[in-house]
Amino acid sequence: MSKQLILFAFLFIGTCLQATHNRSGEITYRHIEGLKYEITILTCTRFSVEADRDTLDLNFGDNSPIEKVLRVNGVDGDGNGVPDGQLVGNDIQRNLYVTTHVFPGPGSYILYFEDPNRNEGVQNIPNSVQVGFSVSSLLTIDGISPNSSPVLNNPPKGDACVNKLYLYNSLAADPDGDSLSYELIQSTTFNNQVIPGYLFPDEVEPGADNVMSIDPITGELSWESAQLIGEYNVVIQINEWRNGNLIGFVRRDMQINVLVCSNDPPIIDEEPDICLVAGEVYSMSISASDPNNDVVTLEAFGEPFDLAVSPATFNQPIPGGNGALNWATDCEHIRAEPYTVFLKATDDDPIVQLSNFSDFQIQIIAPPVLNPTAISVGSSIELDWDNNPCENALAYKIYRRIGNSNFQPGDCETGLPESAGYSLIGTVDGWSNSSYVDNEDVPFGNPVCYRVVTCFPDGNESIVSEEFCAMLEMELPVITKVSVEATSLVDGIDTLRWYPPLEIDSLQFTGPYSYEIYRADAFGTPTELIETTSESSVLNVGEIQRIYSGLNTESQANSFMVVFLNDGLPVSTSNQASSIFLEIVPSDNSLQLNWTHDVPWLNSYYQVFRQDDNGQYEFLDSTTLMTFIDTGLVNGQEYCYFVRSIGFYDEPLIPDSLLNHSQENCSRPFDSVPPCPPTLSVEGECEFEDFVLSWNNPNNSCADDVVQYNIYYSPTIDGELELIHTIENPDDTVFFPEDFTNIVGCYAVTALDSLLADSEGILNQNESALSDTICINSCPEYMLPNVISPNGDGQNDFFEPFPGFRYIESIDLTIFNRWGEPIFKTTDPNIRWDGIHQDPLMEYLGPGDYYVPDGTYYYICIVNQLTLNGIDPFTLTGSFTMFREGQKRFE
Repeated sequence: MSKQLILFAFLFIGTCLQATHNRSGEITYRHIEGLKYEITILTCTRFSVEADRDTLDLNFGDNSPIEKVLRVNGVDGDGNGVPDGQLVGNDIQRNLYVTTHVFPGPGSYILYFEDPNRNEGVQNIPNSVQVGFSVSSLLTIDGISPNSSPVLNNPPKGDACVNKLYLYNSLAADPDGDSLSYELIQSTTFNNQVIPGYLFPDEVEPGADNVMSIDPITGELSWESAQLIGEYNVVIQINEWRNGNLIGFVRRDMQINVLVCSNDPPIIDEEPDICLVAGEVYSMSISASDPNNDVVTLEAFGEPFDLAVSPATFNQPIPGGNGALNWATDCEHIRAEPYTVFLKATDDDPIVQLSNFSDFQIQIIAPPVLNPTAISVGSSIELDWDNNPCENALAYKIYRRIGNSNFQPGDCETGLPESAGYSLIGTVDGWSNSSYVDNEDVPFGNPVCYRVVTCFPDGNESIVSEEFCAMLEMELPVITKVSVEATSLVDGIDTLRWYPPLEIDSLQFTGPYSYEIYRADAFGTPTELIETTSESSVLNVGEIQRIYSGLNTESQANSFMVVFLNDGLPVSTSNQASSIFLEIVPSDNSLQLNWTHDVPWLNSYYQVFRQDDNGQYEFLDSTTLMTFIDTGLVNGQEYCYFVRSIGFYDEPLIPDSLLNHSQENCSRPFDSVPPCPPTLSVEGECEFEDFVLSWNNPNNSCADDVVQYNIYYSPTIDGELELIHTIENPDDTVFFPEDFTNIVGCYAVTALDSLLADSEGILNQNESALSDTICINSCPEYMLPNVISPNGDGQNDFFEPFPGFRYIESIDLTIFNRWGEPIFKTTDPNIRWDGIHQDPLMEYLGPGDYYVPDGTYYYICIVNQLTLNGIDPFTLTGSFTMFREGQKRFE
């Protein structure tokens, strides 16, 4: 998908912002070899200021000495032996400082430089001209794969229009194909510390439409409706990810200049993402237009144009016309991550030039191998194919299945999905090794089909080859039946049938002939010899049958293999074949039947049989799947089943309709399905604490057996929900939180169904998932009086909150007299102090308390509010006057 990025090019030449001093900067790095890296610092400054820097101090983050890095661009105008930077017009100077460094070993390193000062007048940095400028980047070296930083294709250029939408994108591309993400962070000053008082640009003049954000995936910075003209600072952090781990970042510190603008940006025709097979030549026309009829200059850049092998090219022969992109792709371009092509269209307005940016992706994938063949040779199949056109291939994967498939890879699809029905049987290393012999239990009697996928060193795979097939000659015994005749843990019976090797060379193998039969539990490889047949001078041409008893056919399948002997010596071995093993999963009023087997023939479909009330099995249904759900059953009642398969070989010497039975299996359905969760809502007013929670009855929509509800509660928004109440009536769908001590918090409801016994007789009750959580916040109120008159007339007799209080957990109150002596303390939010001194130090006055005199008293009260974030204290301080003649009271 292409992204349209509108940027302005106001009087801009080169790759930097117009500046008074430090206006933008970043650190990038490029892997050279081993632990050696090239590191580049880019800054944009004002040309005419005296604070020009021939060098910058770079900290490598590895405890090595700080290095003074020389500037490398421009001409040496002052003759001091160091280039003066690149003057790119309008007093703008672009400075490049480049060095190389060998790091001590694998690890993570913060590259850092700082320089005084920023330019003056930055709106979101207090006293910006006195604030230091610092930039850092993260480099991670794992000692295995090289790591270069992202390349930032769009310059640190930011001119926006007041009260208009502003979009910007650094258009970063990673040369290693790593994933990138983006975030806005606060700007830093000396010692890499956040600038005190820093605000994000949209916080300078907040407004409903004044919002700045950055898309973490595309890197598009959006600033809607900048309110004030002026200069603003932003820092875009571009994070680099590999295998889910952060391995680096680059921080671009830049400024956005908000201006009064009237020009409109050009419009670029969107280009779709495309996929190319390595070796294809891609040509396309890029077009753009301008709403003001300005002449548009088109540019294209990104990784495809920087490749060492067969790079892409772009040109615009006629100013204002279409541009042409051409790329002769190569096998060296194959990789997992797509290449991003960035497009830039700039108009030629004489006052304010505007630019529009767009991008699209090109995925390069590997071609398939061609001309694959498969030839049957004895009990093996020999495979061969042409070497992949890409010589940088590492290996080939070989996949196999029984029978043909109509699978066709999708657009830009590589490898072979599991859903295609193939199994990986081997790998051949080396680009030039283009053959494989399949001699491991090759299935007989049906076409054996293959596909080849080419592998590359970085883990990429090619488009899968076309399907190619072969079928073995009948030179081995062919099993046609493994069927359960009796189900038992110890006295089970299986019937085994097979055909002799009818196409064996009887002139070479003259007899006598015999067979060895091997067995294994479940689906293991048969190694237990259970019978050796008597020898015969005649090769039987019909089906041979054996019945084996004393088996466990109830809790497992049984697998068999037949070995053909000539004069007592093994000649060929059948494919392994097992009985069908049936398992049953109980559910609410239903049973799910699942079965498995390991057989060399193909099964066309399966028949399901269920036992009736008279103990006879009746046909229930057919399916081509290996699962079946029997519904409409009675919970707790036992039901018994077996499954019959109907299979075939494509070999004409073997009859169709191979019938095989599973063991018998029984189970009882029970309700294991929880009800759907209720839909919770809340009504009420915070001030009146009259909240009511209500929800729908699932029995009226998505359930039929809900019998009760559980209410869950957490006093805070991030706390764990705990059960606080159960409602036994399914028609009672209302809950009043005020019935409990604290109603502030988060609530959720679940529905529970009937309590029933499962298939093993254990009582079971299903509980739904939690409803959506609803949180009730507080509106705390706590006020204290400024006068009391505790004279017993029932009016203002107590120092207490008025007109009451709400959402208060506790207080910590101390009342002082005018000399600062505490005379009363309490943690009770009701207080109800009637002017009695409670200081135990006053006991010398008498055995009890005494009334304090009239006058002014002072208090400090810490009020603990109940909120969704927990207890939130605040402090009240003040004074009040008490009107009553002071008197001493003895008890």
